[in-house]
Amino acid sequence: MELETGQIGGLLFGGEIRKSLFYIRNFETELIGQFIYYMGTEQEWEIPGLVVEGTVEGTPSWMRASIGPVFTYRAYDYFFPYFYVNFNKLWGKYKMDQIVEDLKGSEDKKISAKSVISISLGAIYALTDSFSIKGEASFMPYKGGVDLGVLFKTMYVF
Repeated sequence: MELETGQIGGLLFGGEIRKSLFYIRNFETELIGQFIYYMGTEQEWEIPGLVVEGTVEGTPSWMRASIGPVFTYRAYDYFFPYFYVNFNKLWGKYKMDQIVEDLKGSEDKKISAKSVISISLGAIYALTDSFSIKGEASFMPYKGGVDLGVLFKTMYVF
């Protein structure tokens, strides 16, 4: 079954733990661990091209766990470039239920990432003690290619 699904809503839960390991001159090394769980909402689609009525219901769920060191250069007052390398595991499933007249079927498709290593280069610019901007480029190498990611984030701490 191949469908153009568009966006699938859901709930995202997660947490992050940071532990400063050591600080030498202007270099800080931290260990960061993250866990994210996504529980998607059920979507239903009509199966196109059938003489009889048919529907497909799909529900995704996935998890991501990552852990690794981040090396930050803190020589400047408001600008902090960093290098982050981590073990990054993504796994989950997409449950599909099909109904065509009296026929019913169900299938779970596994979701997994091609790479378990992520390498990021980025910087944080602290405009004030409470407001900052973060930019990051990520590279996730795997056999036969590299996935790329870009992050731009504004942060307000209260």
